[in-house]
Amino acid sequence: HQYALELIMGRYRKQMLQLMMAKKELDTKPVLSLHQDYAKEVQNKVEQICEMGQVMRRAVQVDDQHYCSVRERLAQLEIENKELQDLLVISKESIKMSKKEEPHQPEAAEPTS
Repeated sequence: HQYALELIMGRYRKQMLQLMMAKKELDTKPVLSLHQDYAKEVQNKVEQICEMGQVMRRAVQVDDQHYCSVRERLAQLEIENKELQDLLVISKESIKMSKKEEPHQPEAAEPTS
């Protein structure tokens, strides 16, 4: 009688274990599917963020290059401006010197006919 009871209980446990495993597979499939979908979505977002980061990095490089070229052009213009101011001062001094050297000559009277 004890042996028969153990045999029945063993089969019962085996069937229950099989049912639990089958139920576990059914229960985990939707969760696993949702998890995989979520993981794919997160991966896509990470890839988009990386792409945006690369675009921003390139934009910064272009901006830095533009900034450097503008600064270089500004420096050239400042040098040119300084040289032109120096030329203007020299020109004004030259005009003053020529006026001092040139005596005031009375205007010649027009001949009358």
